[in-house]
Amino acid sequence: MNKKRTIHLSITLIVIFVLIFFVSPVSAQETDPGMSGMQEVQTATNYSDAGLPTIIGRTLKLILSFLGLIALIIVVYGGIIWMTAGGNPEKISKAKKIMISGLIGVLIIAF
Repeated sequence: MNKKRTIHLSITLIVIFVLIFFVSPVSAQETDPGMSGMQEVQTATNYSDAGLPTIIGRTLKLILSFLGLIALIIVVYGGIIWMTAGGNPEKISKAKKIMISGLIGVLIIAF
């Protein structure tokens, strides 16, 4: 029972420490708290003069690029499994399935 109490006390102290030292203080003098830092973000991302269709297009391009990268990694992973199969038919069939799945993903992303 003493060990349980020690664990609970330790967790409580860690939470209090995090809340005191790592949570940012609230600025009561800020006039528009929802828009703080937005100008810097707009300047850094070049979205300051972009309309909604441009932002949606850029976001979709980023998402599709990321999905394409994942599909490429899946195909390479299947190739590595095939190369290290050592003639084992079960591993070869597993590798083929993985590679086909990756290529289907690439086709879906392309279309």
